[in-house]
Amino acid sequence: VNTRAGLQHFKGFDERHTMTYLSRRHHACVPVLFLVVFLHAPHQGVAHGEHSHEHAHSSTQEPLDDGSQPAELGRVVHLTDKTFEHQTQASTGQTTGVWFVRLHAPGCRICRKHAKRWQKVAAELEDKVIVADVEVPVNKNVLKRFTDAGFVTALPTMLLFRDRKLYVYNGERDSVRAMSVFALEGYKKQKGSAVPPDITWVDEFLASLNGNLQHMLGDNPGVPMLFALMGVVLLVGVGILLSQQRWVRKDKSLKLP
Repeated sequence: VNTRAGLQHFKGFDERHTMTYLSRRHHACVPVLFLVVFLHAPHQGVAHGEHSHEHAHSSTQEPLDDGSQPAELGRVVHLTDKTFEHQTQASTGQTTGVWFVRLHAPGCRICRKHAKRWQKVAAELEDKVIVADVEVPVNKNVLKRFTDAGFVTALPTMLLFRDRKLYVYNGERDSVRAMSVFALEGYKKQKGSAVPPDITWVDEFLASLNGNLQHMLGDNPGVPMLFALMGVVLLVGVGILLSQQRWVRKDKSLKLP
């Protein structure tokens, strides 16, 4: 009874004052003391947890520069020269789904600033469009493939592969909403272009050979004359072989008496 009265007397105080009161005037009520602390501790934990949750919730609700509410960061697929066509099937049917691909460079300041928004685009388009990255110029074949076709003029460049066509995003790069809407509906405002073919090892060999020849011709003025002379010799040799085969046929056609 005395313990209950003491607790009622100190109603509204925190557990520190309650512990002090009990320790001074009720030495025999140690179990009650631990019960008070035990019942009060979970309440503090819940309150702290609610506060942390509210703080985290408020930190994720800050609007973006374009006024839109931020999305969670989504998964961005990283493509390379070896995996680009195999995964996207950009020029071979696009049967793996719709792809929204960004070409970027590590040394590009705008690209680095744009990276976080690109992840938010991936979250917005989850289960609808596959969002991917291609780092250039390390993946030179992908860069050459779309630069030579006139689709890449600056970085970052966003290309949408949909319905066996290629669409270039020319809208606001800072707007997560604008990029997401383009991938779902906005692309219909464009006509769409044919996807340039993949660069094969034959193309790489011919490009390398052409580059070496241009390097040789540019550094040595006498090289063109050498190639011309070799061509003449080759033509003369082919002519001699053909003429010999013709004489052999004539000899075989002659009849002995």
